[in-house]
Amino acid sequence: MTEDAPDKVEEVVVKVRRRLGAPGWIIVISVGLVLLVAAALSLARYGAITPQGRMFVEARANGLKIGRMGRLKIEGVGGDLWRDFTVRRLTIVDEKGVWLDAQDLHVRWRYAELFSRRFHADEIAARQIIVLRRPTLTPKGPPSGAAPISAAIDAFAARLDLRPEFSGRQGLYDLTGNYAFERAGGQKGAISAQSLLQGSDHLRAVFDLGRGKTIKLDADIREEQGGG
Repeated sequence: MTEDAPDKVEEVVVKVRRRLGAPGWIIVISVGLVLLVAAALSLARYGAITPQGRMFVEARANGLKIGRMGRLKIEGVGGDLWRDFTVRRLTIVDEKGVWLDAQDLHVRWRYAELFSRRFHADEIAARQIIVLRRPTLTPKGPPSGAAPISAAIDAFAARLDLRPEFSGRQGLYDLTGNYAFERAGGQKGAISAQSLLQGSDHLRAVFDLGRGKTIKLDADIREEQGGG
């Protein structure tokens, strides 16, 4: 994939966050889960099912540049990399160190669709994703045209832990949703986030972002006393 796709995602989430304010940070991270697609594709590129092959995957994937957001590091790859695999820990590192830490990832995907330049995951799940702070973004380069591959995630799920250094206050959410983007442009998805610190706080959003400047957003947000 995949240096183009994170930049496209970043443009989208900035637009959405401006419309929603503070709760939009949940959408930022939710849509940012497409970074896991980048990790999955790096694994698929060097896929193998032997222990030696998985060690090779880790070595080749570590240091992969994820757009402007930093570089990838993975530890503990297991399972069948062509169909159903796990990663014990995935981090994204910028010049200040780790800013995103995802633990116990599970990816079920359809490798055959790569031949039609499409990544398709039935499910991407993480036991926990910790966002420690905001990343230090590298300078944005010139537009690079269409992404090399389209992607669809039928379902994602994670426990999302937003630290105060990122969102201004502690946030802990159960997160579910789906996401898709096309090579030529256009992204859509659905997100549901339930706060575990404030029981009535929640976010439910469906978005469709066309190839142009059109943004369609249907959101249901409840945030008491500043949320969390």
